[in-house]
Amino acid sequence: MIQIIPKPTADLLESYQRHCVKNNLTLVGYFSVLAIIVFGLHLIHHLRLGMEVFSASMILYTLLYSFNIIYAVINLLILPKMRDVAALQWLTVVVEMAYPFFMALVFTLLGVIGVTQEGGPVPFVIGMFVISVMLQGHYLALLVLLASCWTLFSLGVFYNVPLQQATSPIMICFTVILASAVIARLTEKSRIELFLIIEELREKNQLLVEMSNIDTLTGIYNRKHFLQLLESEIPRARRYKRSMGLLLINVDDFTQINETLSHDVGDQVLVDVAKLIKSHQREIDVVCRYNNGELSVLLVETNTAQSVEVAQRIRTLIESHDFSYVGKSVTVSIGHTQYRQQPANEFIESADKILLESKGLGKNRVTSDSV
Repeated sequence: MIQIIPKPTADLLESYQRHCVKNNLTLVGYFSVLAIIVFGLHLIHHLRLGMEVFSASMILYTLLYSFNIIYAVINLLILPKMRDVAALQWLTVVVEMAYPFFMALVFTLLGVIGVTQEGGPVPFVIGMFVISVMLQGHYLALLVLLASCWTLFSLGVFYNVPLQQATSPIMICFTVILASAVIARLTEKSRIELFLIIEELREKNQLLVEMSNIDTLTGIYNRKHFLQLLESEIPRARRYKRSMGLLLINVDDFTQINETLSHDVGDQVLVDVAKLIKSHQREIDVVCRYNNGELSVLLVETNTAQSVEVAQRIRTLIESHDFSYVGKSVTVSIGHTQYRQQPANEFIESADKILLESKGLGKNRVTSDSV
């Protein structure tokens, strides 16, 4: 079945509409610059007539050229303020719809004037073809605009020239409207197909990025992602003077579990420990597998007392969990440090050092260098 009005699938419709808004604003910007150049040159040439530009026969051209330039300049001034600003979405829709409609009316008026002065409907023809590739994501509105322009053009021509002279340009422009509607549909269909291809590639790239950042065993982030995230979080914490805690968590007797019960059992212990920690953390906290039997938790915007409380909660949670397949309880040693404006490597070294101290003091404990 042929889809008369091209649309993406329902799940991508909202995303496509946002995509259209940005593209339409870009087109409005391009055509505004073009309008300033074209109508600016026409106005300069027009002003050579001197005071005659204000005569009854010339004032319409003077106003038309001037208003086009002013409108285009206003667009260029407000467009940069509208992009990606939620509060200005209403204005964004107004601008992206209004300027093509305005251009269409100008071309219609110029077409009527051209026929009246026996110059032919060339401006209307060119204008409708230009309009046909604008208003991405608004195909139905574009059809209504094209039909309205032809109706206004026909009425204007009938009113200003004899019937014998009006028939030919009206029929020519009717053919132009039909061709513009076809071009608009083909253009919209191509845009949607390109959008779908780009979305598919974006999703695949995102999936590849996520896969490269995920530890295949535990399903949590890997060491690589942890280090990358730390490099981005540290400047933010330094700039805004935000608290940030780091926990390094080591599964007690992990080597012994691997050697006596098998690596499969050791892997399952890590998986369960990771799930327990992940399920009880905030979304903004980052849980990663740091080393073989070691996990890290980056506690964003968390002070010392809160970080130590989280560490104790993790320790208790794991101690009380049923690891019956191990044959005994599983515990962890946790080292905690708080960010003190140092580089990333020194921040990690502090946590690593305190973890070694925690393990040395005994198993199943939390040790902090900040209390």
